[in-house]
Amino acid sequence: MENRIVATTYDADLGTYRKSNYLIKAKYKMSLTSEKLFAISLSRLRENFENGGKMSVTITKSELRKLLAKQDKDGNSVIDDGNIYRQLLEAANSLHLLAIYIQNDSKKHFHIENIYHTINYNDSDLYFEFNPNIRNYVIELKDNFTVLNLPTMLRFTRNYSYRLYEILKSKCYYPKYVPIEQRTDRFQFRLDLLELKFTIGVLDAKDEKVIKLFHSENPTMDVYKRAYEILKKGDEGKIKDKKVKYDTWKDFKTRVLDPSVEEINEKTDIHVSYILGKGARGRVVDIEFYVDLLKDVPVPEVKKTAEEMEDFLDDMRMIMPLVLKTKDLRSIAEAANYNMDKIKKAVQLYQKAGNVENVVGFLISAIRENYTDAARQKKWEVFEKQDYGDMDEFENLILANNVQMKLSDME
Repeated sequence: MENRIVATTYDADLGTYRKSNYLIKAKYKMSLTSEKLFAISLSRLRENFENGGKMSVTITKSELRKLLAKQDKDGNSVIDDGNIYRQLLEAANSLHLLAIYIQNDSKKHFHIENIYHTINYNDSDLYFEFNPNIRNYVIELKDNFTVLNLPTMLRFTRNYSYRLYEILKSKCYYPKYVPIEQRTDRFQFRLDLLELKFTIGVLDAKDEKVIKLFHSENPTMDVYKRAYEILKKGDEGKIKDKKVKYDTWKDFKTRVLDPSVEEINEKTDIHVSYILGKGARGRVVDIEFYVDLLKDVPVPEVKKTAEEMEDFLDDMRMIMPLVLKTKDLRSIAEAANYNMDKIKKAVQLYQKAGNVENVVGFLISAIRENYTDAARQKKWEVFEKQDYGDMDEFENLILANNVQMKLSDME
């Protein structure tokens, strides 16, 4: 059964999360749904752990429905409820295989830890319980990690774009010994073509015949060549379901690289260009990427129906510390791009600030300027002070608020 919704963006908690470069460089192939579920679970895990020591995350069914919606030819998001279970099952089968693998052949030592201990779905919420033994790789990261923005990661519509962005972003840093005055917003680095194909999943490093070649953290170029030859040999005589995809440079460029670069440049905080490195007979062997960090990244507007907007404003009334007019609630919601997490944080700052004369101005300013403390009060005066007009309207607002509070208590 299909349901149509207007919302085209996923209302996940906004913010950043850390991802170990060990995981970013890992050679694996997952669906885009799996990647996004992994990102959401990582982004929420740190907060859950700090607030209660929990190594678990829950994603609600309503969030899952928006995440898994597909756009039709008219631009509307379509949810196939019957297909959600199949998509989640496929994603869970990939995610439960994610593991930290440490190998040292010289010391005859290896160590394997799965990232997830439990993944559970029962036609409701999706529950992740992380393996407590991998805290150093998902929570207590002190170095060798990349900071990623969750809303950015959820905008991707192509799996290869997602993985390429992670890899490029992980290389946009300066070692500590580089003086600050020598640092710029442009980075330049070269990636071997075969290594890139294996890392973003064009070539499958988890094929049973090549998986043992990729247990070390930094495989040599000979390893990539041997793995490629094994996959290529396995394709002999096959007409379909070949293991080596987009084998020619033209196919890889037009089907993978250029569409990925285009999506990254359109939706993220970096701009990417590249030049080719060629070997014998003009064959492309590596790619030199140029990555510019951008300061201003457009945030897509969240589209909601009138009914969804009213429901959102009702939810806002539940968390507001005092009665506000509907037009003021709407102004706050628009400033937050209808993201409840941003509004909750602004309300928490207001409660810490104490004597605030212009509440609406405070909340809007805190959201737009991303306040992190309650000490910044100078700019709040630029907003209009609240004017409730006659007392009848004010009393109606109080009555509406009391009804909402009673409903909340009953729930």
